[in-house]
Amino acid sequence: MKKTLFIITGAFLAAMLFLTFFAEPIHKSTLPKITAARLERRPFPYEFIDKNGEQRVGTIEKLAVPKSMLESGVYVIYSAEKNGTERDFVQLAEIQTGEENGGFVEIVAGISFADKVAVSSTKPLYDGAEVIVLGE
Repeated sequence: MKKTLFIITGAFLAAMLFLTFFAEPIHKSTLPKITAARLERRPFPYEFIDKNGEQRVGTIEKLAVPKSMLESGVYVIYSAEKNGTERDFVQLAEIQTGEENGGFVEIVAGISFADKVAVSSTKPLYDGAEVIVLGE
C-alpha cells in the first residue's frame, strides 16, 4: 500500500514538474500563427467636372482590402493581458464596404489605417482567438 502511494505521489510530482516547465510552449504550439499587415490605400476611379465644365475621370486613393479577404472575414489584431502576460488576439471587424476596383474593395467604416489585420493564418480564426504574430 505504501509503495503504491509513493509511486502515485512521485508520478504526480513528475507531471506537475513537467507542466511547470513545458505548459507555455505546449500552449503556444497550438495557437494559430498569422502574418499581419496594415491596410493599403488603392486608387479608385471617380468622375468630376473640371473648371472648363468638361467631364473627366481621375483617381483617388481609398482604404481597401482584397476582395478575397472579405470572404473569410477581416480580423483586427490587438494585444491584451492574459494570465499576467501580454498576448495577441484577433477580433472580427464589422466593416462597411464601398466600391470595388481591380480585386480590391473600399473600406468605408469599421477599420482605420492604423489597424493591423491578419493576412494569413495557419489555422481558422474566430473572434477572440489568441494568436502568434509571425511578421508584418
